[in-house]
Amino acid sequence: MLTMEALKASIDKIGYPVWIVAVPSAEILAVNTASEELFGYTKEEFLALHISDIDILDDPEVVRKRSERVARYGSETFETKHKTKDGRILDTIITVKLDTINNTPILVAVTHNATPIRGQEEQFKAIFESIHDGVLILDIKLNRFSYANHAVLNMMDYSNVEIKNLSLQDLSSDFELNELTYQLAIVGEQSHVTAYPMCRKDGTTFLADIDLSMPYTIEGRDYIAVIIKDVTQEKAQEELLNRTTRIYESFFDQLPEAAWLVNPKTKAIVHVNEASIKQYGYAKEEFLALHVNDINVGDSQEHINEKMQKLQTQGSISFETKHRHKDGHILDVKVSAKLVTIGNERLLSVIASDITQQRAQEKIYLLNMRQAHMGEMISMIAHQWRQPLTVIGSINMQLLFDADMNTVDAQNIAEKAKKIEEQISYLSQTITDFRNFFKHDRTRHLVSIEDLIEKAMSILRSSLHSASITVHVDVDSIQVHTLVNEIVQVLIAMLKNSLDAFEEQSTVKRDIYIASYMEDNHVIMTIEDTAGGIKGVTLDDIFLPYISTKNQLNGTGLGLYMAKTIVEDQCQGKLSVQNTHQGAQFTISLPV
Repeated sequence: MLTMEALKASIDKIGYPVWIVAVPSAEILAVNTASEELFGYTKEEFLALHISDIDILDDPEVVRKRSERVARYGSETFETKHKTKDGRILDTIITVKLDTINNTPILVAVTHNATPIRGQEEQFKAIFESIHDGVLILDIKLNRFSYANHAVLNMMDYSNVEIKNLSLQDLSSDFELNELTYQLAIVGEQSHVTAYPMCRKDGTTFLADIDLSMPYTIEGRDYIAVIIKDVTQEKAQEELLNRTTRIYESFFDQLPEAAWLVNPKTKAIVHVNEASIKQYGYAKEEFLALHVNDINVGDSQEHINEKMQKLQTQGSISFETKHRHKDGHILDVKVSAKLVTIGNERLLSVIASDITQQRAQEKIYLLNMRQAHMGEMISMIAHQWRQPLTVIGSINMQLLFDADMNTVDAQNIAEKAKKIEEQISYLSQTITDFRNFFKHDRTRHLVSIEDLIEKAMSILRSSLHSASITVHVDVDSIQVHTLVNEIVQVLIAMLKNSLDAFEEQSTVKRDIYIASYMEDNHVIMTIEDTAGGIKGVTLDDIFLPYISTKNQLNGTGLGLYMAKTIVEDQCQGKLSVQNTHQGAQFTISLPV
């Protein structure tokens, strides 16, 4: 059995301070020579002291908890501050072990002077305290924290003294994290773990990203720096974003029309719905390997870049183009594109409606309309030629009569020839006007509103005059960049609609008012008549194909349908109609 004298002799051979302390009185029973050298007291002076005379941080509550741990586990390691005989304060690391001598419980306390270590740690404290994340320095051998910055104390809700008496196991019950810490001490590698559960003082948990440094050595002791970042809110936000993304994608996948999500920077397709797979013939994996340029064959790279630029400034755009199916055939599509934020990513949401059949049907409509227009134009040409041909016939009959009467002279022939020439010039100009109208020119030109109206009036002026219709023009001096012949065709349709409305009723006041003005970078043109308004059909249906307000003789039901198609699909404008107190008013809006 070990005696007190044998224990004193044994500890005196140890090179660092060792004390024998009575339990529970905390009186010092014995010290070794190393204790005398560190603290400056003789052994006799030491034996007259109580632990509280040396340990200046000996808080009763801390001592109680420490005693409970020692009683439970048999040993305990903690940090504290000790006072030397000359008044110096030492940072110390104490390891105590419960033992017995002659059936009397004692504590064997081994003291390590940590003051040199703390001096070096002060160099890092200014840096660590400026960091928003929690910083802990772990003494590997003692498995205790030797330093904690304010951020981690606030995060864990411990005091500085309390946390220095804890190990990593006390802050996290995660076995893998603790095992990794000890492996780091052996292997000497830096590591990072994410979203690990950490325990606060009150037992609540939070998720943290943890960085563990490679072990480093100070004064012969090994340490690991532990950086803790609370990511609970970040993970909650991430989960919310993921849930939002899943909801959006679920809605996206159920859309009946082809829809994609595109990276606006790379133009890579990152998500497609089932309707896209059916419409284009690609498997989903094949689709996700494509870029927009692989499908879009209707626009040059320059035009695509222009659309992307417009999208960045406006947020959304709509346009028509052509896309290639997997088997090579071409689809006419109407594209609606909008910038959206899904999760934390900015993406381009694209809906591509297949309008191939619609365009084919429109070609039939257009052919029927052109045939109807040809008949109308021939009728108009015949109407406009009737008067000059009558004049020429009259002059010819007069010349024949003068010849029979032998009253023809050179001056008379010259005068009659000049009148015939004027009428022939008028006939020729009429042909020129109609030929220009039927030219197929898809190039946009800068043209004034006055010129557009004059081109339409040159076709219909004679018919309007014969119907005793007065056209009042009050337009601003505005130019627009558009498809000239197409807009002239629309104006003719509007005027012809009013002309036919007047012919179907006995209206005394026959006036058409044409006006224009600027509004929000658009030219607004209004054509209003005094023919009593549109009856027999709802205004919402008037632009549908084969819907006509006229009698069967005059109406094909295609004029207004094609007019709306031209203005809105080809010229990116807007065509609408309303009834006023005196008649119908058509409004055309065109981007300048």
